[in-house]
Amino acid sequence: MTPRIEFDYQLRHLGWAYATIRDDAGQEAHMTASYLTPALDDLLYALVKLVQGYQYAAASWEAEPGEYRWILRRGGEHDDAVELTVLRFNSQFPSRPEHEGTPVFSTETDMTTVVNTIAGAARRLLTALGERRYAEQWHAGPFPRIELEALEDWLHRSRNQCWDHPPGVIPLRDRVPRKVTTDQLLELNRVAAEHHWGATFNQAAIADRVAPGERHVVLPILANGLHDGDPPPYRCYVWCKDADARTRTLIMLDIAQESIAELPELTAAQLRGLTATLLDQLPPVNLDAPAH
Repeated sequence: MTPRIEFDYQLRHLGWAYATIRDDAGQEAHMTASYLTPALDDLLYALVKLVQGYQYAAASWEAEPGEYRWILRRGGEHDDAVELTVLRFNSQFPSRPEHEGTPVFSTETDMTTVVNTIAGAARRLLTALGERRYAEQWHAGPFPRIELEALEDWLHRSRNQCWDHPPGVIPLRDRVPRKVTTDQLLELNRVAAEHHWGATFNQAAIADRVAPGERHVVLPILANGLHDGDPPPYRCYVWCKDADARTRTLIMLDIAQESIAELPELTAAQLRGLTATLLDQLPPVNLDAPAH
């Protein structure tokens, strides 16, 4: 029988969260988290990673002093089993290895139970406070709606016996523009075609059109579902510099998450230059003209 767990998450003071987790075996743990770490964001994001195919995810809560670290592992006696452990550390900086933490809660449950329980607590909090009051009380950023809705979408599809690992929204922290060379772009496309992912392009056509030896911009926009048992690829915009050096081409390509992580991020100066280039391409609007 799958253990039943309960989870409660509240904001009681400015910049402080208070959480309780318990199971039907009598375990119960009380935790605090300060605004110094994005506590709820990181916990929901860890669950998003699990439902997208990752075997391990963690979330760190700054307790001032100390740290509560959530450890989630897939696997166990059943394919959908999740081992959930919360560790307590006396200090957070520098980060300590897991074996030095003191377990304050540990259970094995299934994916649906842990996602439904934690996402349900997050939804209750949002319903009680609303996004404006949450941001005011948390004092460190908006409510993590993107992560919550991705989990609720997974629950909806699972209950309707749809794809076990559906496409989902990428958390904002992963939507980072990165640089890719022409040779890397062609290799990433070859891998996408080899896996029969949906967004690929004609290798010869793009090789003729894209400038060789140049760097292009990749921006992940969507987690594209599970393929062949691997973590889902990200569907990405790729903004390419054309061979004639006067135009740009925007294409879409499915890229493995681990491949994206290996690409260098754009620097702040490059982001400013990219923004200016994109804005220069937009036609100005005459606001004095009559509306049609």
